[in-house]
Amino acid sequence: MADAAPRIPDSHKSAFWIYGVTAMILREPLSIVTRDLSAKGLGDASVRVECLRMLVVLVVLSRQFLAAGIYFDRVYLQPDSASKYPRKSYPVDFLTRLVDLLAAVAASTAVGLHAFLIGGLASFTWIITLLLFFDLLWAFTARAAGYSTAIELRSTASSSLLILLLCGALYGVCRMSGLQPQTFDVGFLVVVLASTAIQLAGLIQSYGQA
Repeated sequence: MADAAPRIPDSHKSAFWIYGVTAMILREPLSIVTRDLSAKGLGDASVRVECLRMLVVLVVLSRQFLAAGIYFDRVYLQPDSASKYPRKSYPVDFLTRLVDLLAAVAASTAVGLHAFLIGGLASFTWIITLLLFFDLLWAFTARAAGYSTAIELRSTASSSLLILLLCGALYGVCRMSGLQPQTFDVGFLVVVLASTAIQLAGLIQSYGQA
């Protein structure tokens, strides 16, 4: 008897509409960066910050879509998912992933905003910080509710906590040293970009594993 054909994950089927969604989300930040890059040049500090922010949005979106595809495939679509994850909630998972995505969309609209708000933080920085806190809240809620899926959220929550701690330490150093808010803003973006890229690399490496 011939072996059954390998199952095609739904994430593969969804790849092309995900491209479309990502393009729509990045349309505004790309137009902002292109306009300011043409008008001011890369020598302008605000333009360099905008380029970093756009890269952060792109990497965050890539991590979100790949993580969501792997998560839903493992938790809901694998043949043994019902026995492996007996306690779970699709509505909760769907809505939390939606809020996660909307936070990234909100960040994309703040790429060109350079005013510093409460605590000397830019709008973009606040939105990304809230996104990281949301990762922790989702993992905590799943654990408190006794969901079997809590283990799947642990890695992202741990990474988000590490990023928050690193950025918190950086913020404290900048404040005590009397450095300008722009210094922390750039440091924050570099930490988030590097850490999220590492998460993305880990997801790519683990793809296809049970």
